[in-house]
Amino acid sequence: MATQTTAKIDWSSLWKREDWWALWIGLLIFFLSLPGYYGIYLLGWVPRVSAPWLNPSKSIIIVGQALTMTKAYLGLNPLLSVLFLYLFLLAILTLAARLMGHSVRRFMAGFTIMFILTFGFWWLFGYAYFNATPDQYAKLHITWSIPVGADGILIYLLLVGLFISNVVFYRKLPAVLETGARTEWYIKTAIVLLGALVAPHPLSTYH
Repeated sequence: MATQTTAKIDWSSLWKREDWWALWIGLLIFFLSLPGYYGIYLLGWVPRVSAPWLNPSKSIIIVGQALTMTKAYLGLNPLLSVLFLYLFLLAILTLAARLMGHSVRRFMAGFTIMFILTFGFWWLFGYAYFNATPDQYAKLHITWSIPVGADGILIYLLLVGLFISNVVFYRKLPAVLETGARTEWYIKTAIVLLGALVAPHPLSTYH
């Protein structure tokens, strides 16, 4: 009589693989947004760059302050909201990195560098002369710009990323960046969040 072998499911992949962690983190952010249906904006402290900007003091917007249906975040300093975003992402991603077997110290250092570079360039390229469109010139009191629009900032960030990876570190990324720069993981997480944004829900107010 033939012996049957039963295939075992490796449940550890649920917390050891980037694909699953992209889903878990995406779902976490999605569920944190759901109370917005009832006027409770748990993610209202999240910052975004106000592009195009000319005045640095008005260059970062806290999404909760842009909503008319809540006043919960009116007193929050934009720089504090950036710090909160960094700590929020650092805590979640570091936990995931640890469970996936990465060096916590290297990941935290690498992610910190990545966050500073990413948010820093996002802020820089939000400057009006880098992205304002001609229909915005009169309001901004400028006469020229590189008219790529706010979405064009993504092109700048892509070009900067390509320059860093292919010119600055054309041989190999430093170990600290290689651990923290989990680009495929971040892209997978972004895809999950973009999928969540297809249907209208409170997250759309944060976009």
